[in-house]
Amino acid sequence: MKSFYSKYRILFILVFLFAFISLVDVVVLSGSFKGIENYKHLIYMAFLVGGVILLLTQIIKEDDEKNGS
Repeated sequence: MKSFYSKYRILFILVFLFAFISLVDVVVLSGSFKGIENYKHLIYMAFLVGGVILLLTQIIKEDDEKNGS
């Protein structure tokens, strides 16, 4: 199982990013924040940056464990 994950790691990362961006897009831009129209773009960007930072920390953590550091 680990070799399967290692083999298709990039694909899993891309699927996660696609799903995360789609979810944020649906929630934020669908009108859920009607009272704060001016800040929609900032909220959208904050969630996207936060998700990418979370993903990068997980990748770095996994690489450190793999390399034995």
